[in-house]
Amino acid sequence: MVSIRRPFKVLADPDPREIGRYQILAHLGAGAFGTVYLGRDEDGELAAVKVVHPGLASDPSFRDRFRREVELGMRVHSRFTTRFLAADVDAPQPWMATEFVDGPSLSEAVADGPLDQNAVLAIAAGTAQALIDIHAAGVIHRDLKPGNILLTDTGPRIVDFGIARAGDQTAMTATGMVMGAPGFLSPEQVEGNETTPASDVFSWGCSVCYAATGQSPFGEGAPAALMFRVVQQDPDIPDIPDLLTPLVEAALSKDPAGRPTPDEIASALSLGVIAPADGDTDATVLLVEQNWQIPTGIFPDTRKVPEPKTTPAPHATSTTRKKGPIAAAAVVLVAVAIAAVALFGNGSNDGPTDTAAPTTGPTGTILTPTTTVAATTTVAATTTVAATTTVAATMTVAAATTVAATTTSPATVVPP
Repeated sequence: MVSIRRPFKVLADPDPREIGRYQILAHLGAGAFGTVYLGRDEDGELAAVKVVHPGLASDPSFRDRFRREVELGMRVHSRFTTRFLAADVDAPQPWMATEFVDGPSLSEAVADGPLDQNAVLAIAAGTAQALIDIHAAGVIHRDLKPGNILLTDTGPRIVDFGIARAGDQTAMTATGMVMGAPGFLSPEQVEGNETTPASDVFSWGCSVCYAATGQSPFGEGAPAALMFRVVQQDPDIPDIPDLLTPLVEAALSKDPAGRPTPDEIASALSLGVIAPADGDTDATVLLVEQNWQIPTGIFPDTRKVPEPKTTPAPHATSTTRKKGPIAAAAVVLVAVAIAAVALFGNGSNDGPTDTAAPTTGPTGTILTPTTTVAATTTVAATTTVAATTTVAATMTVAAATTVAATTTSPATVVPP
C-alpha cells in the first residue's frame, strides 16, 4: 500500500480509475486548468497525472497550449525540476504525467512562518540552477512563483510550465493578456512587453524574498495594486543571507538589462560553498546539499492511500443517470454485442478486457474502450424501447467491432 505526506482525497465515483498506463490512486488537487491525480504504473512508480478539464479540452487554443506544455516538459532536464514521464495530448481529455514530488510547495511551507537563512540560501541556489537548465533548453518559464516551487528531501524543484513558452517561438498568450501571479511578475510582463529569461530572474528574486518573509517584496493586496508596485515602486528587500542581498537587489531591477543571469547568480553563490576535495560537483548543488533541510511540521505523518476499487461504482458518471431511453438503448446495444460475439466469434475467451472507469469527453459523451474480435460477420438487431423510442443497432464484427445506434431524438450526445 502507498503512503504519502501530501494531502489527498479518496477517489469519488466520477473520478477515473485508469489514465493511460497509470492506475489512479487518489485525488491530489484541482485548479483552473485541470485535475491532478496520484497515479501508479505497473512498475510501481508514482506520478502526478494532470487531466485537462473537459470544457477546456474542447478549446483549440488551450489544447495547443497544453501540447506546448508537454513539448516543453520533454525539453527540460534538471536535478531541480520534476521529470516528465508520459502524456497523451490527443486524448478527448488530454493528460500528462510528471514525477510525483511528496513535499509541500514553498507557499505551503511558509504558511506558519518564514524559513531559516540556510533554507533560503538553498532555495535560491537550487532554483537558480533550475533556471540555468530551463533556459538552456530554450524555455522561459513565465510563471515562477512560490506555488511552483516544491520542496523535497533533496532540495527545491521548479514545476508547472503551463504558461511557459519556448524562447524560439511566438508567445501563446493573447495580446494584452497578463498571465501569472501579480506579485511575482516582472515589470515587462505587467506592461505586456517582450518576455525574456531576465523575466524569470525577476520572479526568482521575488520568490527568494518570499521564502524569507512569507510575502512578495511588493507586499500584498489586489492584483492591480501589486502590478502597479511592481512597475512603479521599489521592492522591500527583507533580511536575507549577505551572499544573496546584492544578487536579489540586482534581480529586482526594473530594467531587464540590469539583472544578473542565472549563471552569474550561480557563480556568485559559489563563493559560499565549502568545496569538496574532488571539486567536480556543481557549486549550486553543493550549496543546496550543505544548507538544505526540509522544514518539519509542514504536513502530518504519512497517510496510507486506500487501494481503489478495480471497477467504478454503477453510474459513476452522472451525465447518463437521467437519460432513461438512452440508457436502455445502451443496454440493448451491449446485449447485441455480446450475442454477436458468442454466436459468430472464434470461440476464444482471450479477447481484451478493460475495467477502467469511463472517461468523459469534452462534449459530455461517454467514451468506452473499443473491443476487437476476430470474425467477419454482420449482425443487425432492431429493438423498441418505451412507446416512442426505437433503437437500431448494427454491429460489424471484423478486425474491430463497430456499434451504431439511432434514436428518434435529434442528437445522441448526452449534454453535460
